[in-house]
Amino acid sequence: MIDFLKKITLNKLKVSFYTFYYSLLNQDTKYPKYLTKFENDISKYFNKKFAITFSNGTTACKAALYSIGLKKDSKILLSRITFPSIISAILLTGCKPIFMSFDKNLQFILPDRETILSCKYFLITHAYGYPVDREIVEKIKEINPKIKIIEDISHSQGAKSGNNQVGSLGDVAFMSMQGNKAISAGEGGLVLTDSAKIKEKITYLSHLNKKNPIDEKLENLTKIGFIGKGRMNPLGAIKASYKLKELDERNKKIRNKFKIIYNHLDNNKSIKLPNVVDFDKLGGFFYGLPFFVESEKILKKLSKNFVISKYDWLALDLSENFNNPEKFLNLIYSAHIELEELLTKPNDDRRYLYFFSLEHLINTSEKDINDKMQKFFNDL
Repeated sequence: MIDFLKKITLNKLKVSFYTFYYSLLNQDTKYPKYLTKFENDISKYFNKKFAITFSNGTTACKAALYSIGLKKDSKILLSRITFPSIISAILLTGCKPIFMSFDKNLQFILPDRETILSCKYFLITHAYGYPVDREIVEKIKEINPKIKIIEDISHSQGAKSGNNQVGSLGDVAFMSMQGNKAISAGEGGLVLTDSAKIKEKITYLSHLNKKNPIDEKLENLTKIGFIGKGRMNPLGAIKASYKLKELDERNKKIRNKFKIIYNHLDNNKSIKLPNVVDFDKLGGFFYGLPFFVESEKILKKLSKNFVISKYDWLALDLSENFNNPEKFLNLIYSAHIELEELLTKPNDDRRYLYFFSLEHLINTSEKDINDKMQKFFNDL
């Protein structure tokens, strides 16, 4: 009972009250004022002109892809650690993913010039709270100035690439607001953009009956639902609004705990942490603090003191079915899927990618983290 009471905060009580209040008033569907306010508030936080909410991050991704003028059979450059449902979304548009390798700093390893020139789109994943180096993005744009950029900032809300918020590197950005994300709506998604044309297209593609006082024709288009209904349950915006207010303080607390682990492991040759020049540019976070380790002995000793999880996503990039849109569709339409074809294990650094559990770190004091690291080294 005491542990339960410790988890009850003033903001959680406010979220519960307003959720109940707006439900009683039947303001729990379509586009009530508090949902619009959340979209305005979060667009200001990310310094973008427009924010459009969605039912989940994958739906937001699909709308973002279609909104930037995607053409069938186009090639999209992306990382091998892109979230699986995003890869599926790309294939469903009829486009072909071109997978890039990554290093132990979670940064892209650029493919050859010809490959970059062949791609019309570049989908950036800012993984686990570590933003992609802006210089890498600039190199790709230098080689291919016409390439259009989409950012997935689901894991890195509040992080910075260069001096700007993630979400500022390209034409459009999207994020998940699923329950474990820094900005959580319970379930939800969001698209951010500065382009009025992108915002308008996103709206009529997936937001049924969204009002448009400026253009009646566009409002009529919202009665169709070209790619399905994508709007978010507005009650999720109540929780997300408070999570947005807490974001900077949450990021600061997690960064401080990351710093403690980095300080202890900085010279450890068995454990590789992604390089960090400025901890203040990390943010959002998901799964936990990533690290690479090959030694089972080291891993077992770490697990005595910390909750450690392993990267466990399938290596879809190694399957022919996830490299070709036609084969992917055949897979969907197939009456029986051969699991063996999909259960491909990674053959790169993903085999050695682990995480200090984010939930465990959040619930552990800085002092206890420091003590646990001391104990780990004493056991070596």
